[in-house]
Amino acid sequence: MKRALPWLLPLLVGFHTLDAVRYGAYFALAIALPGTLLLRAVWRSLGNWVEDLGLGAIVGAAWMLVGWALFTAAGWQRWLVIWPLLTLAAFALPRLRAHWRIAEPQPLPLQWTWGLVIAASLMLAATIRGVMAYHVLPPDGTSYYQDLLYHLSMVSELTRAVPPELPQVVGERLEYHWFANADMAAAVDITRLSPTTVLFRLWVLPWLVVALLVCATLARTVSRTWWTGVLAAAALTAPQLYLLVDTSINLNPPVSYLSPSQTFGLIACVAVGILLIELLFRNGPRTLWVLVLALAVVGGGSKPTVLPVLIGAVGLAALYQLRLKTVAAGALLVAVGALTLLTVAGSTSGSQIQFLAILKTSPGYASLTGDHTPAGVGGLVVPSLVSGAVLGTVVMLLSVLLIQAASLAGFLVVRRDPVAWFLIGAMVVGWLGYLFIDHPGVSESYFLYTATPFSLAAAGWVAATARRRLLVVVLVLLFVSPVKSFVQNAIKGDTEAGPVFRSAPQWVYPDEQASAAWLAQNSAPNEVVATNTWCRPVDAKTPGCDARGYIVSGLAGRRTVIEGWAYTNEAMAAQGVGGRRYTEQPSPWPDRVALVTQAFANPTPSLLKRLHDQYGVRWLYADSRAGTVSPELADLAPLRHSNGKVKIYDLGG
Repeated sequence: MKRALPWLLPLLVGFHTLDAVRYGAYFALAIALPGTLLLRAVWRSLGNWVEDLGLGAIVGAAWMLVGWALFTAAGWQRWLVIWPLLTLAAFALPRLRAHWRIAEPQPLPLQWTWGLVIAASLMLAATIRGVMAYHVLPPDGTSYYQDLLYHLSMVSELTRAVPPELPQVVGERLEYHWFANADMAAAVDITRLSPTTVLFRLWVLPWLVVALLVCATLARTVSRTWWTGVLAAAALTAPQLYLLVDTSINLNPPVSYLSPSQTFGLIACVAVGILLIELLFRNGPRTLWVLVLALAVVGGGSKPTVLPVLIGAVGLAALYQLRLKTVAAGALLVAVGALTLLTVAGSTSGSQIQFLAILKTSPGYASLTGDHTPAGVGGLVVPSLVSGAVLGTVVMLLSVLLIQAASLAGFLVVRRDPVAWFLIGAMVVGWLGYLFIDHPGVSESYFLYTATPFSLAAAGWVAATARRRLLVVVLVLLFVSPVKSFVQNAIKGDTEAGPVFRSAPQWVYPDEQASAAWLAQNSAPNEVVATNTWCRPVDAKTPGCDARGYIVSGLAGRRTVIEGWAYTNEAMAAQGVGGRRYTEQPSPWPDRVALVTQAFANPTPSLLKRLHDQYGVRWLYADSRAGTVSPELADLAPLRHSNGKVKIYDLGG
């Protein structure tokens, strides 16, 4: 009991509203508890409830994804709650009842408990105070970060279809690593909370705690020393502490609020790492293959960087100590990587090889080197080196290495143990991806972020076995980033322009939000909308506008004939064409843009019939800021809603 009571502190910090309590109960009873029981049934307990629940949560999420896919494909989403209830009921049977108890308890010291409790409480408080407060919950804001609306569109889509369609281009397959969004969709189905509330306010909170727990478990597993887990949790939490007195658009990596896929993928990656260490190097049972395979699929479907990092870990360990089991694990991960790449992984288009491309988007690079080349453009080497700005490039590289010092600390772990080379292999791939890949959206950073927990575990291992001088070096490397955050905040003050997110390019007018809410309430989830709101701001004109408009697909949660196409593979592959970023490229579906534009500006019965027959359109969401909207539309389709410059017409079933 003395180890359980401290956990009331993060519960009080993170789950202080009725919606949060409801979501917390869902997470505990439908995700963490079933997953913990499954973990123990397939493998074993780690000897204590906290670590079991941490690792069990991602196992439970994998199991929930299976149920979500089956129930959604059958059209039984509203009955998804049956899935975890059946799981819990199965463990009430005599043969499985023993898994409710820990057969061989191995409690961790009370200091470990308080270390993780404090880290979790601070992480949650920083997230709520510094990041969630910055992103106002729709419809109360004036603008919303575009990635959040894009994720919101996917959550809505994943509550209605398996396999999912691209909400912005009806009929096209959703090519994105969407497993984190599917996890949210399952939560929406069971809790009956809105997708907006789940995404903006609830989903990330328990997963941040799980991230701390699995990273702490990895550190303890490799070092066999309890306090290294606390050190890993502290290294993840410390960079967030300035958020207790400041606001920011996002959490500090490797966890993320704006990228649920990063947080979810990182947890799956670390969990697979723990299981692989037990399976390959600690004589774990064969049943672990089941968990490794399941969680590797979850990781690959959550973030494209997960499987390369794991393949690097297993690959280098195999080079150090060649064993059939290690080779088999590497082959399995490669196969899973190929499978997910062909089915659910996306957003990788437009990537190329360019050494030190990450510097191009680092603060100060342009002023030091004179190079203004955008991400995803250029040759095999960063243009500043080609142009002769060597000194400026070296200065920038050193500053980046200093900022990412925590991801370098683990390289001190070199020793005659295959587990050490497993960790180094993960770190090597993380750094190779970070330094050699050039992605239009700077997503090469996620390679390093995904590998960071392995560096923290390795650094803890070094600290646990090192003399005092080396211990000091490790601690300095681990905590450079949080010190930098505090110093930067003290010098510059508020890191954001205001207390909440406000951005002119992402502005959403009150009539647009009210009309989107009306559409969500008065249309069926599967109904299709023709809209002209693909640009941000909405009154920008194509071609050349920022095509990240998600009013209908995001705020209303409905499929569209065409809306913001910037994050499609087709658009990202066109990065730099005509001197434009991928976000400003013309639509890969010009016929759809032309049809909607023509139907709104010069409507005829044949055009509206084509929208209805070819794309299944039921509703027209016409915003006169975005383009011409003919008054003749009212003669051809009933006007169901009008607010300001937005009119919604009904083409009928």
